[in-house]
Amino acid sequence: MEMYEDFLDLSMGNLKDYLSLRGLSTTGRKVELVARAFSTFKMKLPVQVSQEQHLASLEREFQDRLRKYDLSDPKSSDTARVDDMTKWPPVDLCKIFAYILSNKEFVSDYIEKYKDEKAYSSWKSNFVDTILIADNKDGKCVLQCKVTPSQRIREDPREVWVALKKDGTVLCGWCTCIAGTSATCNHIIASLYKVEYAFTHGHTDPSCTSLPCGWNVSTRSDAQPGKIMDMRIRKEKRTTGNEENEGIIIDEWRHFDPRKEWERNETDEQKKGFLAGYKQIRPNAQIFKSVESEKHNQMDRPLELTKFAENFTASLDGSESEQDIINRFWEAIPLNATEVSQIKRETKGQSDSFSWIRHKKGRITASNFKDVCTKVDSLAKARGSVKPLTTPRVSKLNIDHIPSVRWGKEKEKRRIMNFMQGLFQSTKTAS
Repeated sequence: MEMYEDFLDLSMGNLKDYLSLRGLSTTGRKVELVARAFSTFKMKLPVQVSQEQHLASLEREFQDRLRKYDLSDPKSSDTARVDDMTKWPPVDLCKIFAYILSNKEFVSDYIEKYKDEKAYSSWKSNFVDTILIADNKDGKCVLQCKVTPSQRIREDPREVWVALKKDGTVLCGWCTCIAGTSATCNHIIASLYKVEYAFTHGHTDPSCTSLPCGWNVSTRSDAQPGKIMDMRIRKEKRTTGNEENEGIIIDEWRHFDPRKEWERNETDEQKKGFLAGYKQIRPNAQIFKSVESEKHNQMDRPLELTKFAENFTASLDGSESEQDIINRFWEAIPLNATEVSQIKRETKGQSDSFSWIRHKKGRITASNFKDVCTKVDSLAKARGSVKPLTTPRVSKLNIDHIPSVRWGKEKEKRRIMNFMQGLFQSTKTAS
């Protein structure tokens, strides 16, 4: 049918059938139905399937996925599901990324900054419920859980299941959300991030005794109305090292002053007038004023490293050798308990405190530790005959006793092999 006259030749019943299949109104005179049907034809509106047809299509796709990976139905009532993290397969980021790339639902940019994305935020926001594990065919297993939708937390949680091999390779997934048939929706990936976190932190190790028994219990909570100023609004980022982030509103809340701008700077006369007027109303009232003690500021030396170095340099008289000066400076740097407490008070709030910025200068911190080590190592390996006398003190620093460093060295070779294996598998799948 390409002409308006073709629709004029249709009966009323045919016109109504044509419109109803596309979800349009079937009321009105024939000329109205003809105009509506012709407009629908020109706009190429698709035929809308019924709810029964949609459910039947989903069921067919679900069964096809089970047959493709040779899985028994995870929703079967005969399936024994247990809450046992020691049976979780060893899932790491390499296997998760290989699974994502094999389904081609995300671009490579997602892999690069996955911690800025919605799936990781859902896991960090405790939207992933208790994960249960069940054995399946041929040594495979299925992880099942419920994930709260981040935008509709009062609605029923989405039901998620993920099929994996015993070595942690992710085969396929399913979710009851709209995008669940893609096998890589945010709810599926969020559940995998929870498993990955448990594995990489040793929670799945049967010998682990430091893990609280309730780590995998339900974390879903009902949202309650509250003030905006009391909310902790944040976004999980790869560069965020402090998991106890106060949120983006806390700074404004801390400095909130309900007074008008012209009322915030009172003169001594205004204060005296206020106290005199209040005394007339409440003659027996007592007013207490807190004053910060000055004893904490009475230190024998400046605590800021740059100022301490300046004073130390000014005290030199030129009679000591370079080695003696370095040794004396090195011995004078350590702080006692009182000085450490004073620095803690002065730097409270970190970047919100100007004292924190001053104390940070000249010190080795987590953010510049790598740069310092790289510079020191390059100086230690310099070909010149004269080397800095302070270099051996830092370059020979042994940090292998730190648990995180020791764990990383023990697992490094295995992680590299797993990563390369995952890249090979993803490349083979793509080809």
